[in-house]
Amino acid sequence: MKKWFKTACMLMLASVFLCGCAPAGEDPGKVPGGEDKPKPPAEETLLSAEEVYNSLSEDEKTCGGYDLDKYLLPYWESQVVYNESVVPYRDKNGDIPARELAFPIAKVLEVRSNDLKTVYEEGRDYVITEDGAISFPAETTTVPVAAYDSIYTDTPSGAAGFSSISEGKYIVTGKAIIQKQIYVSYIRTTPFGADLIPEFAGDSLSGTVDKLENKEPVNIVFYGDSITTGASSTGHPDINIDPHTPIFSELVGDKLAELYGYDGVNAVNCATGGWTANDGKNNISRVLSQKPDLVVLAFGMNDGGGQKTSAAKNQFYANYITMMERVWQMYPNCEFLLVSSILPNPDAKDQEGNPTLSNHEDFLGVVETICEEYAGDKVAVCDVMSIHKKLLERKLFMDMGDNYNHPSDFAARLYAQAIVAKLYENYEG
Repeated sequence: MKKWFKTACMLMLASVFLCGCAPAGEDPGKVPGGEDKPKPPAEETLLSAEEVYNSLSEDEKTCGGYDLDKYLLPYWESQVVYNESVVPYRDKNGDIPARELAFPIAKVLEVRSNDLKTVYEEGRDYVITEDGAISFPAETTTVPVAAYDSIYTDTPSGAAGFSSISEGKYIVTGKAIIQKQIYVSYIRTTPFGADLIPEFAGDSLSGTVDKLENKEPVNIVFYGDSITTGASSTGHPDINIDPHTPIFSELVGDKLAELYGYDGVNAVNCATGGWTANDGKNNISRVLSQKPDLVVLAFGMNDGGGQKTSAAKNQFYANYITMMERVWQMYPNCEFLLVSSILPNPDAKDQEGNPTLSNHEDFLGVVETICEEYAGDKVAVCDVMSIHKKLLERKLFMDMGDNYNHPSDFAARLYAQAIVAKLYENYEG
């Protein structure tokens, strides 16, 4: 991909909280003597929309199917965002609200159907508003617009029966929602947010990075819940629709192999849907059998949903420590990348009427604590949660997930981009 449309500089992106661990006993926000460190500048140099557009080849202006290079362009690096998903829908009044994307649209490249086979016409099917949202003219659009009652119903949809906090109705989840998403490719001219950018973890994960750089065989074992299995990516067997984007563990393996230029990257997925960190602890033998060099540990979604108590955090901490120590007993050089979960739909309630989003953010603090305790020795954190939380400020959960707690392609790509950034220095896509 051309680098013309990638952001030019991210200066001094020093965020230990999000991107790594401080040395043991050292406060990253202090200088010797205890004074606060001045915050370094964090700047993103952005080109104009026309400059970016004029730098693109014809191929780079379109994306009619799954493309590893385009899909793994980091959201924080590239000014071109390919195939971002959004759900056009009618509200309870029958109106079609304009929809915001992750960034204001500075220039649209194309808008495609759910299967990517139909390209919609600007002016007839959609309009880009002055503030960079996308709207769908009711009189002329041929874009499938989801009916209100196809998203919110009076009876439970499926076995889950989750209800909406805002609408007071049951919410439709799963494949039925993912099939309502359309895809927008566009140019952004607003910054990503330097404090959210994943930072290379070469010091903490030096063993894995050395193997990759030396083109040695490396076993990367992904261990977590249904999100880690790849639910609800379009390439997951339970979804199985175009564009058939691979699950994020496969994206990571494929991209690392491409970046490092060899075939010895073995990405193994040992995750199981519905599991908590306690299940992970009780079944750690499945990780041990894979002879891991790096374990990507990604629980938390199913651990959350309860009360915000210290007991829940303490149990999560103990389960993680036990898993790590068990692996180190057999493989003392194994390294761990602790990946925080995305957040569940903040508008969803469970069968007992409790918000599904309750204590999930507590677990980000837990994995950061673990990383600090090991002082970055064979342990690093990949904070996907904070980026997802930022996306939720502009996007609905159903725009990038199954409307409950699983990421669809756009958010699953975030997992892959962030993990690769932790393992490849100066990652640009």
